Amino acid sequence: MKITTYLTDCKRKVAEQSSLLNNIGSEENAYLCFRLRDKNLDLKVRTDILVMSELWDNDIPGYGKTRKLSSADKKKVNTLATDIITKLSDEYDAETADAVWVREVVNCCMFPIVEQKRSTPTFIDRFEQYLNEHKMAENSYNIYKPTLKKLKRYEAYKREIDGIKDFHLYVETITSDDYHDFEEYIQCEHELFKEYGDFYSQFGLKGVSVPKPMAIVSITFMIRHLRTIHHWCIKQGYTTNKSCDQVSNPDPTLGTPIYITLEERDKIYNADLSKHCMSIRMARDFFMFQSLIGCRVGDLRKLTYDNIHDGMLTYIPHKTMGRQGNSVDVPLNSKAKEILARNFSDGHLLFPHHAVTTNTAALNKEIKRLFTICGITRMVTVRNPVTGADEQKPINEIASSHMARRTFIGNLYKKVKDPELICSMTGHTKGSRSFSRYREIDEDIKIELVNLIN
Repeated sequence: MKITTYLTDCKRKVAEQSSLLNNIGSEENAYLCFRLRDKNLDLKVRTDILVMSELWDNDIPGYGKTRKLSSADKKKVNTLATDIITKLSDEYDAETADAVWVREVVNCCMFPIVEQKRSTPTFIDRFEQYLNEHKMAENSYNIYKPTLKKLKRYEAYKREIDGIKDFHLYVETITSDDYHDFEEYIQCEHELFKEYGDFYSQFGLKGVSVPKPMAIVSITFMIRHLRTIHHWCIKQGYTTNKSCDQVSNPDPTLGTPIYITLEERDKIYNADLSKHCMSIRMARDFFMFQSLIGCRVGDLRKLTYDNIHDGMLTYIPHKTMGRQGNSVDVPLNSKAKEILARNFSDGHLLFPHHAVTTNTAALNKEIKRLFTICGITRMVTVRNPVTGADEQKPINEIASSHMARRTFIGNLYKKVKDPELICSMTGHTKGSRSFSRYREIDEDIKIELVNLIN
């Protein structure tokens, strides 16, 4: 981990007001910035500390020997820079470090008295406390983290762009309007990111982390996360403020599950892929096996031969492990056994480690190629996650590992319309809204119903 300083330009009028400079007009003034770098981390934060750029030495970092500054002014800035770097080094945690934390350290060093006076935990403090104390599956924990990061960016935006000094949300005072304001921020953050690039640069948002238009369902769940934290605080006795109950947060509208038919599944299963690369063949076996046992991709990666007894696959779904913890039993049919036989290795896992099996993005990319190679390209109706409007797309363009799970459930439900029996093999909780979507009224069911009164 390395911490360095650099400078950014500022307007002279602002510089003349700084108490950290003497007013020597011949020098250019600049903001002092801190940069923290580690293996997968590059955090940049601009501070309100103004320095004389021609006299500043980033290698020290600080002012070198000069007669253009008084000893008191030089010592004041140099000591502050050293204190910030020391505190960053002492408190650094690679797993939790972000630009918001860096700024908090800077503010703590610049305004130590103000920092000591603040004792009431903020909403963000309670959020982090909830994640630390509340038992949940790792997948669930990872779902909450983007909401926490977005909430930190929202508060920073209110302080630095909207100019609301010392802005923080507190469970004792948060209102329904605050919830709605945060929701509006989520909806337009991708546009704000383009407009205020300098502000967002401090958060190290690159690649997949760059804000994009969010699906309605994702926004709904983020607001639901805040309400969950708020209700938890009420239950713990931290507050009696129940403004969260005034926030409307209806269940998101879920579209009809899209999956392939048994005929399409068998077409992929029997396809000759001998002339194609190992990645395609591995993706085929992984997808096919998942469509034959119905588990989530995260669970499939962890399954070993210890999970198989007398032709029965038994495991506890990771998603519900922290809540109900019921085991799932799925008999292996001949196709599933054949797939395992040709992928058997000396390792303990059902599927050997491969770039496709260990990386979901790579797996989904190969599954799309697999569908195209096998000619599974029919048009299907999908719901645009951002606008909510129905759209027509080729099924190979939306194919993914989760479609294998839907294929298992959807085709089973067409054969045996017994939700409880199917749930016992998929790990769905009783009354799951996700599972209820499979009870679509298709043409086959209509014919069966009419024949009942023939």
